[in-house]
This record gives sequence, structure tokens and C-alpha cells, in this order.
Amino acid sequence: MDDVGREIIDAPSREDMWKAAVQVIGELQAKRWMKTSHPKLEGKAPNIFIEEDPR
Repeated sequence: MDDVGREIIDAPSREDMWKAAVQVIGELQAKRWMKTSHPKLEGKAPNIFIEEDPR
């Protein structure tokens, strides 16, 4: 049986999320976004949520 679709994918880190946010919205907006709580993240900020639940 091939291992296609069964690869192990590492969860993104806080640093990975930061780099992606800076690329998409710029550094100033990324700082705000990383520190702002969001309803879809159980009311937590992305920088906190990624550490608790990296999926």
C-alpha cells in the first residue's frame, strides 16, 4: 500500500504563523492580528491559540 495521503505534516509554529501573516498583511497589521482575540479561536489570540492547539 502506498503512503500517499498518509504523510505526517508538522503543525505550524507561532513563527510560521507570524511569517505568513507578515507576508499577507504586513508587519503592523500582523502584530495587531496576532494579539487580538477571535471568536473562531475560542476567544483567544492567534499567538496564544497556536501554542495550545496547533492544528
